[in-house]
Amino acid sequence: MQSYISITILLFFIVACKTESNEQSEQILIDALDSTADPLPDRSNEDILGNIIDCVPSVDSVLNLPFEDKIDKIQVVSYFDTRTEKYGNSLDDTIIEIEIDGRIGFNDFNETLTLRTEEKNELYALIKAYEKPHGYSAISDCYAPHHCVHFLDEDSNLLGYLEICLICNAASVSHSELQLYCGKQFESFRSFLSKIGIKAHIERL
Repeated sequence: MQSYISITILLFFIVACKTESNEQSEQILIDALDSTADPLPDRSNEDILGNIIDCVPSVDSVLNLPFEDKIDKIQVVSYFDTRTEKYGNSLDDTIIEIEIDGRIGFNDFNETLTLRTEEKNELYALIKAYEKPHGYSAISDCYAPHHCVHFLDEDSNLLGYLEICLICNAASVSHSELQLYCGKQFESFRSFLSKIGIKAHIERL
């Protein structure tokens, strides 16, 4: 009888300890999920290679293009297909096709819009919003552009261009002054396209 009572007490002690252990584990889990825990990192500035880069606001807000005095109109176009699918798989291939003998290399466009003065000013502010950050690299293993900005003179000669891939956050430009450097700029460009009336290929994938 005494042995039976001892075993009963021992089992009660084990169950009590296990219950306390479970309660402690549950409290640890609750603490881990507490709202005061560190938030997830902000990845809005990720570049196309998956590395965090800082979007550095530009000190100089004026976009100085070497051909500014020759610009007659600025044309924004969307492509039916990505140019890399139609014309090759590297940046070098696409750059060659954008301009041929000082003219636009092809005219197979889905949409074509000419910017008004206020839209031109908005585009310039977008391009000039950020400057090249330290450690920036323009190398990308992804490039599927669907949009391009053409800077044209009065004879429709191509003075410069800014071609955009919103899928990869990458750009091909004729002049370094037109380069985009961070994710915020590409998102601003997406919004800009929508605002001026471009409808093709601006949705986020």
